[in-house]
Amino acid sequence: MNKLTIGKILIFICGLFFSEVVYAQYLPSDWQSSVAAGQGNAFTAWANDGSSIFYNPAGLSLLHNKRSKNIVSDARSPIPDEIEANEQMLNKIQYNPQDWTENLLDSAKANPGKPSYLSMQAFPYLVFGGKNSLTFLIGVPVRSENSAVFLDAASPNNATVNSINTASVAFAIADSTALGGFRWGISVRPNHRTQYENNALDYNGTLSTKSYADTIGDDGTKTTAVALDAGFMATLSDYWFPTIGASVRNIPTGCVDNYIDPITFKLETMCGTVRHGGTDLSPNESRVDPTEVRAGVSVTPRGHIGRNIVNLRLSADVFPIPISSKNKNYGIPSVEPADLVHIGGELFFGSALAKSNFSLRGGYMNQEPTWGGTINLSLLMIGYSSYVATSAVQNSLDVIQKNTERRHMVYLGWQL
Repeated sequence: MNKLTIGKILIFICGLFFSEVVYAQYLPSDWQSSVAAGQGNAFTAWANDGSSIFYNPAGLSLLHNKRSKNIVSDARSPIPDEIEANEQMLNKIQYNPQDWTENLLDSAKANPGKPSYLSMQAFPYLVFGGKNSLTFLIGVPVRSENSAVFLDAASPNNATVNSINTASVAFAIADSTALGGFRWGISVRPNHRTQYENNALDYNGTLSTKSYADTIGDDGTKTTAVALDAGFMATLSDYWFPTIGASVRNIPTGCVDNYIDPITFKLETMCGTVRHGGTDLSPNESRVDPTEVRAGVSVTPRGHIGRNIVNLRLSADVFPIPISSKNKNYGIPSVEPADLVHIGGELFFGSALAKSNFSLRGGYMNQEPTWGGTINLSLLMIGYSSYVATSAVQNSLDVIQKNTERRHMVYLGWQL
């Protein structure tokens, strides 16, 4: 990573504490964990923090020692704690977050045909449970994204912009057998989403974040849904902790016939979490969040460096597993087989079952490498990850343009 990228990441961190953040988002994504992204999103068989409700709710039980008398096992502060951007956006971002919408459009205009991307998210939560009791989580995940791209050479001032803002309330329950050999979990995520899309935004160099946020609030499509998730983990032995895991996110509550495949832009019958409201949905706005089926394995070889225990957790996932039945899809069927594969590793010290003060991660997804790391400083946790994302946009001539971009995430939050 070059010096410019490091400097821009530091700008992000400063902005979190000294500036007002306005949320806007375009993809119907609920959460992107920097821990998981750094290890290729291979997190199904060892999801061990609050974000596990989006990967495998069974992992919540790893946070709660059933033999302990402590009631609260884990907690996160209510600040925007993760910020993500692609390199194109990082090259234009300024110190004042109130200028970030203008920076987003400026960076897109300077690179016609290539999207600029920015997201922010926060997940204050509390994990608790009594001695020999179930593990509970209650939290408020909020994820916010913006994307802008100039596609029409004949109209160089017309931007295609997408924004979405999803705010949820998360409730989860998890438990494990006495020795932790089997774990299960379920979660419920009522959520509200505001989505805004404009394929011909006239941009001549000035657009404040506040005015753009007001436009999203006034003109965006508003939908609600209740998402259900479930999963399990099974650890086969204490030696290297070989573990298998599986989960289903957005357990089907219905199907829609006019779902637009985000890769091929073809209409399909898609099943998942059905959304309500939004009678004036535009073509690219969906009434369903597709079901996501995940399966994974992990193993944790251990050794010693001097007196220190060193662990290398290796994980592999397959998702989203496409399932079709009677012309109904439970997962996006057009994902390339190679993009279903997620591989990751985490190097850390100390007990394999406890929080580590320092960890390094690497992985593979979307056919590209990922990397990251975390430092725990008492109540403060700092993390970073980088991965490659792929997306597709359809221009006015119905030509599908695919984009591959490297994104960088920074995490900074208070923890129990």
